[in-house]
Amino acid sequence: MATKQKNTHITYWRWGVYFLLIGLMAATVIQQRQAIMDALHVAKTADNIWFPVSVGFFTLSVVCSTIIYRLLSGGRLGFGRTLQVQTAGLFANKLLPAGSGALGVSFLYLRANKYSRQAAGVIVASNNLLGMIGHLLLFGLLVVLAPDAITKLVGDGRRVLILVGIIVAGLSVLAVLLTWTKTRQKILNNLTELRRLLKRSDLLLLALLTSMGLTACYAMSLFAAAQALDTGVTISMAFVALTASVFATAAIPTPGGIGAAEAGVYIGLKAYGIDSDTALAVAILYRFVTFWLPLLVGAIMFWHVSRRHYLQSKL
Repeated sequence: MATKQKNTHITYWRWGVYFLLIGLMAATVIQQRQAIMDALHVAKTADNIWFPVSVGFFTLSVVCSTIIYRLLSGGRLGFGRTLQVQTAGLFANKLLPAGSGALGVSFLYLRANKYSRQAAGVIVASNNLLGMIGHLLLFGLLVVLAPDAITKLVGDGRRVLILVGIIVAGLSVLAVLLTWTKTRQKILNNLTELRRLLKRSDLLLLALLTSMGLTACYAMSLFAAAQALDTGVTISMAFVALTASVFATAAIPTPGGIGAAEAGVYIGLKAYGIDSDTALAVAILYRFVTFWLPLLVGAIMFWHVSRRHYLQSKL
C-alpha cells in the first residue's frame, strides 16, 4: 500500500514537471515571438548549402555529448538511448538557466541506469569541467596557431572582450575562494569516485578530446551560419565570437542563454569590425540553429524518452 502511494506521488510530481516545462516553453515562445519571426526571416535569406552545414555541425555536437557520457560511464550507457536522452536534454536546457536543464536530464538518466546519486553527480560535473578545460585549451591553441585572431580585433572590441573575460574569470575565482574548503573536499571526493568509475584512465583523455570536438562543432556551426549570410567571418573569428557568447551566458545566466548568447556573438563579431546589421543577422541565424530548432526537436524527443521511462529511476 505504501509503495503504491509512493508511486502515485512520483507520478504526480513527474506530470507536474512536464506541465511546468510545457508552460515555460509556451511562455518563451510568446515572449520571444518577434525574435522567432526575425530568425525565420534571416533563415529564408540564408545560403541553401551553408545553412544545412551549420545545422549539421550542431547535430554533431549532440553526438559528441553522447560519446562523452559513454566514455565517462565506462561504456555502460548504450549509444542510441543516450543520444535520444541528450537530444531530449536540449528541450530542458533551453528553458532553464546556466545549462541546468541538460545537466538535470543527464543526472536523471544516470540514476535510471542504476548509478548512485554521488556517481551520477560526479559524471555530470566531470562533463561540465571537461567542457571548460577543453574550451580553454582550444583558445590557447588558437592564440598560438592563429595569433591574427587576436591581432585583428579592433581596439574598442579588444578592450570589451578582455573586460568581459576578466569579470567572468574574477567572479569564478571569487566563488571558488569563498567556498574553497567545501570545494576542495568535493573535488577530492569527485576524483576518487571518478577513478572508481573509470577502470581505464585513457577514457578521461578521450572524453576531454571529444569535449574539445564538441566546442569545435559549436564554433563551426557559427562559422557556417556566418558563411550562409556571405560574410567575411573566418573560423578563428567565429571561435572568438563563440567564446564571447559563452562569457556572456556565464555572466548573465538567462534561461537557455536568451539574449545573452546573441549579445555575446554580436559583440564578438563587432570586435572584428563587422558592421552592426551583419553581426546581428549572424547572431540571429546562429541562435535559430542552436536554440529554436533544438527546442522543437528536443521537446518531441523529451516526450519520447519520458514515455519510454528513460529518466525514471529504478533505485
